Amino acid sequence: MTQPKGIFNKRVSLKNGDTLDIKVTEPPLTSYLAKVEYGDLIHWAWPEVKGDILTGKMTEWIYMPYALGFIDNTLVGSMAYFTPRDTQDIGIIEFVETLPEHRRKGISSILLSTLVKLFEKKGGLALLLCTANPVAGNLYEKHGFWYTIGDGMQRTNPKLSTKTADFNEWYFQNTGSTTIREATWGDLPRLSLLYNNPNPEWIIKDYLTESFNNTRYEYHFVKIFTQVQKSDGKFFLLESNEKRVVGSVILLRKNSFLEQHLGSLSFRIVPSYQQNTLDIIEHAKECARNIGISILESHVAASDSDQIKFLELAGFKLTTRLKNRLYNGTTWTDLLIYTIEEKHTGKNRKDKSEFYGARQEWQNQRIKNHLHPDRSSN
Repeated sequence: MTQPKGIFNKRVSLKNGDTLDIKVTEPPLTSYLAKVEYGDLIHWAWPEVKGDILTGKMTEWIYMPYALGFIDNTLVGSMAYFTPRDTQDIGIIEFVETLPEHRRKGISSILLSTLVKLFEKKGGLALLLCTANPVAGNLYEKHGFWYTIGDGMQRTNPKLSTKTADFNEWYFQNTGSTTIREATWGDLPRLSLLYNNPNPEWIIKDYLTESFNNTRYEYHFVKIFTQVQKSDGKFFLLESNEKRVVGSVILLRKNSFLEQHLGSLSFRIVPSYQQNTLDIIEHAKECARNIGISILESHVAASDSDQIKFLELAGFKLTTRLKNRLYNGTTWTDLLIYTIEEKHTGKNRKDKSEFYGARQEWQNQRIKNHLHPDRSSN
């Protein structure tokens, strides 16, 4: 059995007198799975990538130390932070849980403090997390996290000269040249920061994941990146010369035989780099042509004129206006669909049999060569 990658161990006394043994380790975590009931603690992970997380396959892109808490050799609490393995500058706290019978002993606080110290000791700049639990919110406040967007919270390394409220503006400041590259799993924390940044103030942050300007972004990336990979789509990033992700374009191919020449395009660029917006959209358009997508569509709120401007400059035309499709409780806004159509091609088209529910060739042969039982001459 592959062994977990141990980082360090320590022992602390809890306020009720119990002794908590802490193991900070990277996946694989398979040797611990049998120690807790299915669904609890380290079993809790996003279903799309749960197996890859627990077996350590994701560690190629993501540094993901887990803090595991044991009382009398029983695993009672766990949490992790995920950060890009190459830069380790932005992190997200994930999968925080203590078994019910061991709550109110201060276990989560100790595990969280352990991970925060490790992250910042390694030069981490900001940690993000989310919660809908007021008790957890109080815990995170005590550890320096504060509310950002939706149910999201953020802590900035106190050693930074910039204040927490100014961190995003400082982080996303224009530092010069950029490159366009494809996303990897290691970009999960970077994209969480990009999409949780309040600017640009577009109503729609990402239509493909139903992410709007009042909602926190995180698991959305896991879902859309999985879809992109399955649909032969692309996820492009605009990266600064300091390896900070300052923009993204998602190209999602329709996953049906009749619509596979269609694709959806979604993009988000921070204001300080919006002069590069057309570059990355044009890159996505060229990629779409190369993989056989001849029609691209993009959804935008009618009130976001600067986002509309970028689409029009890239050759997109308004094809549909859906009246009053967006409502924030006080204001109704039209939803616009902008489309660009290239020369139609059969390039990279999948056979009908490759799509879910379609008839297979062997079934065609059975039908061709054999009579239906009701039509037999017996």
